[in-house]
Amino acid sequence: MGAYDGAEAPRAAPASTAANSRPSRLLLLHSLLLRLVAVVVSILVIAVMVHAKQRVMIFKAEWDNSKAFVALVAISAICLGYSFLQFILSAFHLCSKSWKSPTKCWAWMNFIADQILTYAMLGAAAAAAELAYIAKNGSSRAQWQPICSTFNTFCTRAGASIILSFIAVLALANSSAISAYHLFRRPSSSV
Repeated sequence: MGAYDGAEAPRAAPASTAANSRPSRLLLLHSLLLRLVAVVVSILVIAVMVHAKQRVMIFKAEWDNSKAFVALVAISAICLGYSFLQFILSAFHLCSKSWKSPTKCWAWMNFIADQILTYAMLGAAAAAAELAYIAKNGSSRAQWQPICSTFNTFCTRAGASIILSFIAVLALANSSAISAYHLFRRPSSSV
């Protein structure tokens, strides 16, 4: 006869809450860093694009002459505000002694907001990239001449801002993936 004699097998002791929260805290730290990257890069996108101006004789190229560049700055400002708010909330959660995983409602709100802002930033960056492509290469069908040979400084700054905006998209997309993980993960069960 064995030690258990057909009786119910003993259950393993539940894992400590500190051990269960370690991956979540690590993900929260990654999310915090991604939000910080999104904040910094969004600031750079706005600063570089707003300074994309150049005058050549009587001609002038400015970022606010294009709706695509204005949209990029506006979406970057919204992403900046949202990412900064999420950074502050994540930092507060991380530093809190009574840290808990986010509620389902909070996880859904984060997931939806992250998705919306990621796609909005991607759309604005893509529209600005298309405009930059036309500015650099022109369009023979529309009979638009390339302007970057004349407005080199303007095109360089606009291009740098567009590259930075795609970096912001990557940070927002990764942050969105973490939000999705928090929302759709299966709770760990202790058996």
